[in-house]
Amino acid sequence: MKIRLLYLIVLFCCMAFVAKQNQTTSSIVNYSGFRPTQEKIFNPERGFYQHFDTNSKYYSRLKENVLDTLKRANISLIYRGFYLDEFINSPISQGYLDNVQADFDILRKIGLKAVIRFSYTKNSKASVRDASKRMIISHIQQLKPLFEKNVDVIYVVQAGFIGTYGEWHATTQEEFGIPTRIDSEPNYPARREVLDALLEALPASRMVQIRTPRYKTGMYGNTIITTAKAFNKSNESRIGFHNDCFLASDTDIGTYVKTKMSTEYSFLENQTRYLPMGGETCKVNSPRSDCPNALVELRKFHWSFLNLDYPMELMNQWKRGDNCYDDIFNNLGYRLQLNFISYPKKVSKSKAFKVELGIENKGFAAMFNERKAYLVFVNTITSKEVIVKLKTDPRKWLGKFGKIVEQIKLPKGINSGKYHLYLYLPDISPSIKDRVDYAVRFANEGIWDSKRGYNDLEVELNVMN
Repeated sequence: MKIRLLYLIVLFCCMAFVAKQNQTTSSIVNYSGFRPTQEKIFNPERGFYQHFDTNSKYYSRLKENVLDTLKRANISLIYRGFYLDEFINSPISQGYLDNVQADFDILRKIGLKAVIRFSYTKNSKASVRDASKRMIISHIQQLKPLFEKNVDVIYVVQAGFIGTYGEWHATTQEEFGIPTRIDSEPNYPARREVLDALLEALPASRMVQIRTPRYKTGMYGNTIITTAKAFNKSNESRIGFHNDCFLASDTDIGTYVKTKMSTEYSFLENQTRYLPMGGETCKVNSPRSDCPNALVELRKFHWSFLNLDYPMELMNQWKRGDNCYDDIFNNLGYRLQLNFISYPKKVSKSKAFKVELGIENKGFAAMFNERKAYLVFVNTITSKEVIVKLKTDPRKWLGKFGKIVEQIKLPKGINSGKYHLYLYLPDISPSIKDRVDYAVRFANEGIWDSKRGYNDLEVELNVMN
């Protein structure tokens, strides 16, 4: 009898344990009903850009209607080239600085950002093509207040200033080395002074781009950037690259040193995981510029932005012949896709709980400007919102990077009730953090809240006492 009673007690305990385990398991909801979309969507800080130049003699301000047309075509970026042609030997005039500010104001009003570059001439035959090092650094100091005031709409700054187009070749200043070819050896210490001055003048949240890999290795060495070193705001972690003759020859018209291409390819592939890469092509060069290879190299070097109409012959080839234009349009920079969410159906106000998000970056690159991710809880009765910042860093979301696991602690004072969940990635600049056009939209069907800039996670949970 005692043995039988003991057996029943053990059986009951086992059944209770199993029931408890089943109850715990059943309280976790795994939702994977998200549907990807191939739609062209507007997203900040990525994609094709429209090129706009202006000079000091005939300054042409950006036009609202032109920028608005771009925005309606899902273009979020422009390139703005500022030529300082009349100031090679003098300070930048206040009138010119006012015009630059007006351009930034228009960008902010419309909801776009800009890749910017300052230089002195696009005429490679001009007798003087750039200013002295001393004058360049003085000009950078004049521009510093503009950088600080308008950092919200500055996407990235190209090094500029030196040489024709500001691409650091064909300079007429002896102190920079006077290389007449793009692959000639420059005077690196003098050029580094200019670049360091530009980095110091820019807010630490913004990066610069230089024209070739060897310019960076010549000034800063060939140090590999690791995940731990990325985004630490050192100069090395803020210098990316622009290639303005992408795919145009075997060396991209001197972008790479022919005898060092393997080394430079590896260096660039590593660097651009965490640094900006963008630019333009400059001519058709089949088969290298054809879609199959173009798509491989855009992904290999993590391209975030590209000129949308230069050269038009190549753009037309990508649109009509090879038919990869839409793929490039969608995948320049980041393209985030929700795959699943795992969360408890019921949570306590006072206890942390785990949420897992399956997110995939289908794009060629990760973000490189800082951006935070937030989980938004919206009460289904009162519509009151509670926003919780996540620990994950979206700048490290590249490719199939796996799931995001977060321990969520609800803020004090949250009311009990049912809450709908959203994912929110706004801009970090206070001036535009509440602007929907500067929030990140995920590439899934039916989840975008165009009024608030939220991505609907399509699930609800109950907050209990």
